[in-house]
Amino acid sequence: MRILFLLFCTFHSLNAQNFVVNGSFERAREIPGWGHAELLPCNFTGSPEDFNRTVEAWHTFNLVTPDIFLSDSNAVCEKHLPHPRTGNRMLGLIMYLPGTDGTHEYDYHEYVEGRLARPLIPGKKYQVSFWVQENKAAGAAHLKGLGGGNVKSEPVNCGN
Repeated sequence: MRILFLLFCTFHSLNAQNFVVNGSFERAREIPGWGHAELLPCNFTGSPEDFNRTVEAWHTFNLVTPDIFLSDSNAVCEKHLPHPRTGNRMLGLIMYLPGTDGTHEYDYHEYVEGRLARPLIPGKKYQVSFWVQENKAAGAAHLKGLGGGNVKSEPVNCGN
């Protein structure tokens, strides 16, 4: 099991234009009639619907549950969460969780899809980069909480 925190992502052509909309995950989605979605510091978003309601220009599907974390300098997080490279938000993904380590019948992976500011041009070269931080302690604490303390997992690098 491996958790990666994608702190900031960019997708740009070689002339350094950032095509990723909300690449740092800082902008909250506007909910009609309610304003911007709220996040509580130190908490996992919990469901695909929570994730999809929380962050602008990104979504997930197929019942996977990536997390948007809010870092607050006034909050004390007991979940071993790191701080984002920049800003107050970061994305948390489980890159690989064997089915035998959890409640799934199959191996579990989380993924998200983001929106680009404009279409890519066929034949043109682009560069993609991510700020990534591995955090085994957060993943182990998260899985232990999900399984009521009964999930026995050993965080490892999965090569994804």
